[in-house]
Amino acid sequence: MNWVQKNPFLTGYLAVTVIGAGALGYLLFSAHSNYTQVSENYDAQVARLQQLQNRTPFPSAENNAAYEKLTKEYQAKFEELQADVAKMQLPLEQISPQAFQDRLRAVVSEVEQKAEQNGVTLPDGFYMGFDKYQATPPSDQAAAPLLRQLGGIKKVVDALLDVKVSSIVSISRPPLPEESGTTSEPTPEPARRNTAGRRDAGAAPATDVVKSSSFDIVFEADQPRTRQALNSIVGSDTLFVIRNLTITNSAQEGPSRVAPAEEQQSTQSASAADAALAALLGGGGETTDAAATSSEAPPMRMLVGNETLTVATRIEMVTITTPEPKQ
Repeated sequence: MNWVQKNPFLTGYLAVTVIGAGALGYLLFSAHSNYTQVSENYDAQVARLQQLQNRTPFPSAENNAAYEKLTKEYQAKFEELQADVAKMQLPLEQISPQAFQDRLRAVVSEVEQKAEQNGVTLPDGFYMGFDKYQATPPSDQAAAPLLRQLGGIKKVVDALLDVKVSSIVSISRPPLPEESGTTSEPTPEPARRNTAGRRDAGAAPATDVVKSSSFDIVFEADQPRTRQALNSIVGSDTLFVIRNLTITNSAQEGPSRVAPAEEQQSTQSASAADAALAALLGGGGETTDAAATSSEAPPMRMLVGNETLTVATRIEMVTITTPEPKQ
């Protein structure tokens, strides 16, 4: 205490130095903290700039204009595709069960008349594969889908009648989900996540874009008409897919190079008759020539092309639900 009183100048100098050192340390610490914060902010901005510069396309005014142009072109193409697909779909017409039965009877009657006109044989009890509803109406839920399926089956049957196949052997179809009181459940879509990686609670569930109903049809025809019938089905204005196809030939064995015994006997009998006729008309010398001519020119016979084909096919009628484009 005596030293402090005896050296006031030195004491004041030391006190000022200590206070100054403390203030300088505080300023140095604050400056370092500010530097660290600014440095981190700068590094983040540089990384963001590099990310933008490396994006494809770079978000410049020209690229934004090009992006908007491509978006409009995509929208136009999507609408064009949507219109084309809509033309290939049979509408889902709401109808009562009793009205469906009336429509079914009218279609069966129309097909029977057309088959009789074109010489096509129909199976006994033919009812377009809807035998169950000949006396019993469908449920309210199943009437509209059944009517759409009836329209698809009629298109295929009309194609077979137009090319005049020999016969329609059978038409069968598996029940639609609506006939059993159930509908196909859409496949759940994986949960979408937002930019923060959290699940998007407002995401809508996925729906079935493509649905199909199938039916089996068996018919008989020769080779040209079979080819015409299949081409007509796949070339229809309705979207049909031939899922399975089985063709059975009526001739299970290949043609023989040697004429059958009955045909040889017929040829020999014809030759003998020609020889006898020649003998009556012109004498013995001409008989030999006529017989030789008959034996040298036997009648031609068809080896292939007369077979009848039995065609069994499963056909799917595809329905596409076009979703709205994502903006």
